[in-house]
Amino acid sequence: MTIARSIRRQQVSCRRYRPPFPIRSLWPGLCLFFTVTIALACDTPVEQSPFPRPTELEPDIAFWKLIYTGVDTSHGLVHDNRDLGVIYELIAVPDYEPAKIRADRVNRAKEKYRKILLALADGRRDNLSAEGKIVDDMWRKRNATPEELRKAAKRLRFQLGQSDRFRDGWVRSGQWRAHIEETLAAYCVPRELSALPHVESSFNPGVSSSVGAVGLWQFTRSTGRRFMRVDHVVDERLDPYTSTDAAARLLKYNHELTGTWPLAITAYNHGASGVRRAVAELGGTDIVPIVREYKGRAFGFASRNFYVAFLAALQADREAAQRYAPLQSAGSEERTVFEVPAYVPSATLAKTLNVPKAELRSLNPALRPAVWRGDKFVPKGYPLRLKCDGDCIELATAINAIPPDRRYARQRPDRTHKVRRGQTLSQIASAHGFTTAQLLEINTLHNRHQIRAGQVLRLPFSEPGPITVALAQPSPAPQGDGRRTHQVRRGESLSEISDRYHVPRSELMALNGLSDPDRIYVGQALKISAGPASRKNGSLRPETHRVRNGDSLSIVAAHHGVSRTDLMAWNGIPDANRIYVGQNLRLSPPVTGEGVLSGMPDSSDSPGTHEADANSEAEIAMVEAQARDETEILGPAMPEEMHSDLSADPTDYSVAADGTIEVQAAETLGHYADWLQINTQKLRDINGLKYGKPVPIGRRLKLDFGRIDREAFEEQRRAFHLAIQTEFFHHYRIRETREHVLRKGESLWLLTVRDYRVPVWLLRQYNPDLNLNTFRAGMTVRFPVIELREENGASATDCSPEGQQATPDRACAA
Repeated sequence: MTIARSIRRQQVSCRRYRPPFPIRSLWPGLCLFFTVTIALACDTPVEQSPFPRPTELEPDIAFWKLIYTGVDTSHGLVHDNRDLGVIYELIAVPDYEPAKIRADRVNRAKEKYRKILLALADGRRDNLSAEGKIVDDMWRKRNATPEELRKAAKRLRFQLGQSDRFRDGWVRSGQWRAHIEETLAAYCVPRELSALPHVESSFNPGVSSSVGAVGLWQFTRSTGRRFMRVDHVVDERLDPYTSTDAAARLLKYNHELTGTWPLAITAYNHGASGVRRAVAELGGTDIVPIVREYKGRAFGFASRNFYVAFLAALQADREAAQRYAPLQSAGSEERTVFEVPAYVPSATLAKTLNVPKAELRSLNPALRPAVWRGDKFVPKGYPLRLKCDGDCIELATAINAIPPDRRYARQRPDRTHKVRRGQTLSQIASAHGFTTAQLLEINTLHNRHQIRAGQVLRLPFSEPGPITVALAQPSPAPQGDGRRTHQVRRGESLSEISDRYHVPRSELMALNGLSDPDRIYVGQALKISAGPASRKNGSLRPETHRVRNGDSLSIVAAHHGVSRTDLMAWNGIPDANRIYVGQNLRLSPPVTGEGVLSGMPDSSDSPGTHEADANSEAEIAMVEAQARDETEILGPAMPEEMHSDLSADPTDYSVAADGTIEVQAAETLGHYADWLQINTQKLRDINGLKYGKPVPIGRRLKLDFGRIDREAFEEQRRAFHLAIQTEFFHHYRIRETREHVLRKGESLWLLTVRDYRVPVWLLRQYNPDLNLNTFRAGMTVRFPVIELREENGASATDCSPEGQQATPDRACAA
């Protein structure tokens, strides 16, 4: 059958269908759109593509194509959330109306069609309204049974249109399109995936979702920190260039884990572990049964539709130039990267470079507001992007000419406040002279209620404090009585003096009667001494200890003359077995309190960013209320179940139907017993395990859920692994991967912990099907290459054997 004949037959069928009144005027165009799409799918030979378009999914693709090109954000469709070919009504939701009015209109429409469907399910077809007859006709053509109609009554959904956002996103995309395609190609990722940001962010690099996904590629905080710097000073998720590199690596990683690009794209939304679980349950990698049949607990509308939405966006993107003519996509603008030579105030950079701070900020969106307010410096080594306008030498000369007294050796430290029971964020803000919005922003909190007793909050700097000038000063000789003093020089801080003499800052404060470490002055004579508790074998105890291979918490405690319990408390370690090579352990208690400097770990690991512009409680309350009311109508193109905190972790932490789990790295019988609220011996008895014999990774264990249900167990298990991964990626990031072919006599264990210096759980994530207990020469193992983060006190250090510079894969497979 020819395409033309197929289209004519479909058009005859279309004319017999009378759509609901609100979309009746649009129906001829919609009808032609659907018929051409289906005819092309049926009659056009399928080309070999990494992104197949199965005929069964064409109605879904057509639906999303309509959303992206035919319905704008002032309208939306009430539709069936399973059969996307069933569209009930087009509803107007103009943004000038209050959110409550729009939400009520949508809810009334849903309720109307719910009643119609239930009436049809009960066989009540007399005196049907016009809408009822249309619904009856639609479902009769699908041979729907009464039970199917009742299910359809529960599947009513509203989807906001996106056509204006898509058009604006296509215009914006031109700025980064060339860079995105080059980066994807360098990592052997198909260039077509350059259209994925249409689905994620409409190519808006500053957008953030209410679930904490940020930037052009919508990375969550936890996933982003695997590949980028994400904190309150620098958030590279907001940099279109850096985040594109991270997205390419994540997509390549997903493809290596799942084997096909449809599954890799689905994993970008649903998580690699969820997709692998779907493949295992259905016994194949075909995307159609996964989309149509998989009933995973978290596999909701967004995950089912992510691949088909991408295909629709890709098609719409290819047609955009013709559709939007004479409108054109923005051209790419040349940016030149200059490395910042030291820690420098943003105001100094703007003045030295003769660039307005607003322009500097727009060119470098990854620098957080704390930098532009002056609370923090632009970090040393930061890749500053500037417009050269043909003369880069002048800018390079200006950067090198930054005065020495405006170059600093260290970042300005955090001020913190430890939340007490009963305190609110507004009370804390008022006590310290800040707005609630400022505290929300610097601590990356979703809302003002997201604090708890004992939580350590960062505070903005209200005035400059002493900071460390990047000029080395000689250490004074010891005094004759064994006590030493140090005369404070211009630009010195108490932290620098503490590090120089290896005396904890808290001890210096106590010794000199200081209540505020910022209140030291030039010429002040500080006592430098070691109390009995700080001496071991006549030497001063350092402030931190970097964990080496073979160290245990007990060994570190004994070596430095402190108790293991204190080490766990000072470093926030819930489990004495949870330390890793390269970790910095605090050897003295942190100094905390209101307005007091603290060296506590980053306490803002909750996902998401909140660009709070509101300056009053009323404004913030209004913003939060609108976010609640407009979740479905005005939310992102895809619902909020996307981007799990463990989305880059392919490990299956769920309990199987038979009540068993697979043992994962870093887990012990003690963990399982604690989570189940039983003793370890009971677990040994259930599984026939001998006392003292370790349980190998990968073995399946049967559990007892007499006291705790499966969902609670899974929640505790995931929280445990999320804590481990959050802590690890606070210190390290993944730079690249390398394949290693095992040679005869090599030990996989030694390669992991000694040569590549990665934890076993991370090795498992890159080789989820590798049996660590049975490996042989000739097997290929994929090792992640990690590097120490620059913001943790050292320049980026490659932890792999070769220590080579990071580069994408050298060649792509055919």
